[in-house]
Amino acid sequence: MKKIGILLLAFILIITLIGCQKKVETSNLSDYGMFRSYTANTSLGYKVFPTDLSEVETVNDYYFLFKPILWVNPDIQIFLSCTYSKDNFENELNRISQLTSVIDGYNSKSVKYSESIFLVPAYYTVFAMYNSFEYALLDFDTNTIIYVSMQYQSINQIYFDNKYLPQDYLEVYTSAGEHELSYNMYNFTKEDLITSE
Repeated sequence: MKKIGILLLAFILIITLIGCQKKVETSNLSDYGMFRSYTANTSLGYKVFPTDLSEVETVNDYYFLFKPILWVNPDIQIFLSCTYSKDNFENELNRISQLTSVIDGYNSKSVKYSESIFLVPAYYTVFAMYNSFEYALLDFDTNTIIYVSMQYQSINQIYFDNKYLPQDYLEVYTSAGEHELSYNMYNFTKEDLITSE
């Protein structure tokens, strides 16, 4: 009888938790930045995204999806395309290129740059780490930056054009953190500990 009571209580708790978590989906620019409040159970830090859009000349596109999945990591997708003036583009590139994460007792981790894993040059803070990605694609010809953050998004769930995905996305997506380029600037492990020589 006691086991039935515990199971019933667990069932009620699960139903309550499901009811508290709501799907959020928006492309309304007035909602920009709300994604920063959705950090629980995620490998994403959102540092690659601008704090606000005041320096942006044109916002070409914006989309945010947060879809809770019971008590496990949620589906997340953020897409932002911004065109800047020449000076503001350079300022934004400088900001992104200096992103770091620091935790006491650990070596700091920095954003990485690649000219090969996407169709265009990019900075990335999370790449193929347990189905999570966070990066900024750079179009130097038009002063446009495409910001992307995703967690648990299969290719058929992607809001934006596939040309903004990493090359070989299907292979990379299914690597579960085992890809040779897997990286997460926000995740610190024992290998990152500062050791005394």
